[in-house]
Amino acid sequence: MTAEGGNPQNERPTRVNWALAALWTAWAVSLVALLVNQFLYRGSGIGPGLVLGILSLTLQAVTYSFVGRGQTIARGLTVAFLLLAVLPLPMVGRLIVERSTWSATYLGFGFGLKAFALFLLFTGDAKRWFAMDVHD
Repeated sequence: MTAEGGNPQNERPTRVNWALAALWTAWAVSLVALLVNQFLYRGSGIGPGLVLGILSLTLQAVTYSFVGRGQTIARGLTVAFLLLAVLPLPMVGRLIVERSTWSATYLGFGFGLKAFALFLLFTGDAKRWFAMDVHD
């Protein structure tokens, strides 16, 4: 037992904390990109549109909060979000040629953060932590 009364085996591993930091950073990048596209460019840039973008960000936020609580299904849903982040990657080269460096950067950066987070969530002590039945 820890000083707070919790089980030290149930403590969230450092690599899960790092993964969550990467996921929430990717989420924030997506939020900024959505807002810039909708309000600065009036939705004419790349992106899902305001309603679909807000819905996606809401689902991601709920999922990431459950990842932080050790829910295995939420960890699995992060794979789906990474797969969705792959879809626009073929556009990055074209965006660079067209000098849309902001769009190319946020697409690549967001994907990289999500991929890094998934690596952390599915390896090492994170793998064992998610396999446990009970979390604090």
